Amino acid sequence: MKSTAHCLALAMLLACGGKTTSTWKPVDHAESTTVANDVVYRTTGDGGIEASVNVTDGDDSAAGSVELVGREGSRARESEHVRLARGRAWLAIAVKRRASVPAAAYAAARSGIDAVGPVTVPGEKRHELEQLTLADQQLAIAPADAAAVAIEILERRLRAYTSVWHDRVR
Repeated sequence: MKSTAHCLALAMLLACGGKTTSTWKPVDHAESTTVANDVVYRTTGDGGIEASVNVTDGDDSAAGSVELVGREGSRARESEHVRLARGRAWLAIAVKRRASVPAAAYAAARSGIDAVGPVTVPGEKRHELEQLTLADQQLAIAPADAAAVAIEILERRLRAYTSVWHDRVR
């Protein structure tokens, strides 16, 4: 039986001219992916670096990522822009919790806001501090409203961050 299989394989190889047309190459993940602290860095196809983080809070966890482009990709491990990935992960948890546990959604959104930090957009006035203070006060009586405000602020801050740093992050 074994010799029949070998003969069949040899006949197929000879029928194909002994050449293969496959362009498949094994991927060397050791060269394209590195881990530092809690951040996973992966080389993207266009020369950028994708930084991914996983955030866990209670039973919920979510991943967030940011693509570091241009000069930022070359110094990915030192980049402060990983905070954008953290903010995106916290947003995912907040949105997941919004309907079922609004107080926990609020807490997750506030963690995301803290992770991203302040973002100043030239020419744009912000009233986030006042909005968050009101949301803090609403939390006990209307947690769903407080969560909606915090999630909206986090989403706005993530958009602003991406806009301000458009030449370094995606």
